[in-house]
This record gives sequence, structure tokens and C-alpha cells, in this order.
Amino acid sequence: MLGLQASYIQDERLSQAFEEIQNRIHVLALAHEHLYEANDLSHVNLKEYIHDLTQLLRKSYPIAQEQVSFAMKMEDVFVLIDIATPCGLLLHELIANALTHAFPGERKGQVSIELRRLENGEIYLAVADDGVGWPVGFDPRQDGRMGMQMIFALAEGQLKARLEFKSAPGVSCQLHFRDDLYTPRI
Repeated sequence: MLGLQASYIQDERLSQAFEEIQNRIHVLALAHEHLYEANDLSHVNLKEYIHDLTQLLRKSYPIAQEQVSFAMKMEDVFVLIDIATPCGLLLHELIANALTHAFPGERKGQVSIELRRLENGEIYLAVADDGVGWPVGFDPRQDGRMGMQMIFALAEGQLKARLEFKSAPGVSCQLHFRDDLYTPRI
């Protein structure tokens, strides 16, 4: 329905907003698709979910097909849907930001994603690009737009994650969080 409505929109910015909403809905649907495919109906393999999410974003952003490669260093990490959903939305925002801002013009680059469970039980998730980085003095918490605000809200509010951004070269975001905030429903 959003796609049909978007086809009637002449304003480019409004059309892009509709596309971003559609992508976020696809991210949620993808999490539930992985849940339904799982054997225990409670846990999602975050590695597989992230892989499918990056494929979705590759198709959504033309730059991702021509200029940007993805490097993934991920282990199998099984989490509840309550963790997978905010992770997916957060990753969508981080990767979309990289594809939109990190590689202007004809600049080629790479987006790296790392996922593993640490010895202390925490999950480590990192997304980094080797793009242009942020402007000098940019504070993601203060200067970021809606997507950046969503990242902080999802990471700190829903995942109770420790979140760290670094810039130059490129931008990297590292998260450490536990997955014992919720209990299985089935």
C-alpha cells in the first residue's frame, strides 16, 4: 500500500520518506520471517537475519550495488525476537546512514559488520564504514537527525546497550548488550 501511494508522490523528499518507511517495515517482517523459520519459535539466528537485512538494503540503495562492498565477520548468535527486532531496526539505520552519507559522488568503499558473543555472555555488534566520516565537531547525539535519534533510542532504550561511535576514518558504531532482558514466550 505504501508503494502504491508513493508512486503518486511527486515530491522527491516525501517519496524518499515513504521508501524509508517501507524499508523499516521490511526489516520487521524479515525478523518475523526468521522467527517462523526457526525450529523453536523463540530464537532468531542474528547472523542469518543480518545477512538477509544487508541483501535487502543492497537492493534498496543503488549505491550499494556499484560502489559499496560489505565485509561480514559474524558468528551464529541466537536471540529472542524481542532482541532481533530492535537490532534489525538499528542496523537498518546504521547501514542506511553509511550508504546515504559515507560515499558521496563516485567514491567507493566498504561497510563492515561484526557480530559475536563475548566470553562474559554479552553480544558485540559493530558496524563501520571507510567513508568520509563526520564533519569536525559533529556530535551524533546532538546533531543527528531522526535516524540517529532512533539508533540511540533502540540501543539504549530497548537493548540497554553500551553504544560508542567513532569517526575518522569513516564512522564506526560498537554496541555491547545482553540478551537476557526478556524471557522466551514459547
